Amino acid sequence: MTVSNTSTRILRLPDVKNRTGLSRSTIYALVKNGSFPKYISLGVRSVGWLESEIEAWIEARINASRSGQQIRGKSYDVLPSTVFINTIQSGAPLSE
Repeated sequence: MTVSNTSTRILRLPDVKNRTGLSRSTIYALVKNGSFPKYISLGVRSVGWLESEIEAWIEARINASRSGQQIRGKSYDVLPSTVFINTIQSGAPLSE
């Protein structure tokens, strides 16, 4: 087993929600389709996320946003709450 010299902090769901601004259902949907760091099992009914992975995910979103890249992918295709955002970004009419 390899031991790291840096400490690893595990974040529980409320901390992940606070840091990302995402809802519980959005986080789990993004995890499911591979667009968000996977949680780790802490016990029978508890999970957590590595702080370093959450920070890296946030940093990637900041970098993509600042460089003018649009963040698209499966995550936005399956989440009802982002359909409106995709419509606005694509310039499509709001009513069909």
